[in-house]
Amino acid sequence: MKRAILFVVYAAVCGAQTTVNGGRDYKGTLKASGSVSAVDFSSAAATAPARAGTTASRPAGCTQGQIYFATDVTAGQNLYFCTVTGTPGVWTQMSGSTSGGGGGAAAYISSLLPGPDLTRTITGATHGFATTALMIAVYDNASPRNVINVAYAINPTTYDVTITFASPQSSYYVVVNGGVGPQGPVGPQGPGGGGTPGGNNGQMQVNSGGSFAGQTSIFSGGALVQRAMECTSGTTSYSALTAAAPSQEITIQTGISGNVRWDHVTISETTQFAGTTGLTVSMGRPGTNNYEMTGAQIPLMVSSGDGNSWTSRPIPPQLTGTYSLVLNFAVAAGNVNAATAGSVTWEACGYSVR
Repeated sequence: MKRAILFVVYAAVCGAQTTVNGGRDYKGTLKASGSVSAVDFSSAAATAPARAGTTASRPAGCTQGQIYFATDVTAGQNLYFCTVTGTPGVWTQMSGSTSGGGGGAAAYISSLLPGPDLTRTITGATHGFATTALMIAVYDNASPRNVINVAYAINPTTYDVTITFASPQSSYYVVVNGGVGPQGPVGPQGPGGGGTPGGNNGQMQVNSGGSFAGQTSIFSGGALVQRAMECTSGTTSYSALTAAAPSQEITIQTGISGNVRWDHVTISETTQFAGTTGLTVSMGRPGTNNYEMTGAQIPLMVSSGDGNSWTSRPIPPQLTGTYSLVLNFAVAAGNVNAATAGSVTWEACGYSVR
């Protein structure tokens, strides 16, 4: 017995190596410490160093330096690294771009956010992109994922992204991408545009008389004008309906000149409205003319996804002075502020004649 103890003590003092044949299942933490310690698996037949599972199974909390292998994402982008310790922590996905792709920084992908939230802010320090040229996407927790329509604003100083939902949202992910790839080669020069001297081939020019260069006018008299068309659009949420009244006007444009000619206006139900009775929307000037741009009151509470839409080509309501445009929401019974969900997207396109 004394000899056995002596051999064990001698081996410990000399730092002898131990060869283990067979498997070992550790229930606790396996660590290596000390300035000369090392873990070398370079000769192993196989290794599986990262925890693996679906994206939905990835833990919300993490410690900086941990790695997770997601089995249900695009091949080459499976690894997530915990870059900020916390509960929830911040998991950053490894970029898997191939040759010919954009070589930018990896997108920020949040952990599963439980909600319910009407707004959510992702700080610039969290997503890591020092630019306002960001692409924002929000997905639900279904399999496969579905895109959630949101509105968002980017702070030009802090680059914080503030996301606004049409209705309280639970169980979702936020993706922020600002990676910019290398500039591609310059394309071939386009054909000549027949412009007057002073311009380059391929440019469209307008002569001082108002006609396009190289194009014969179809008119024989009057002051010739050529104007490019402009469009503007926006989204109005149910949360803007605050009036305890059967109707409410929401201003979307001010200072429209009397020389504007309208090509078309469109209103669509992006998110289905709920909570009211007989809700409609129209576009026009404030007051009794608040439907003249659409020509009708458009029923809402029909569907989501912009399938319920209305397009009209309005006659200019004024030829002099300036005016405003409003969306008028009205209900058949009750008050408009009873709405609990919904949003409309509007678009107006026109040009100036002089």
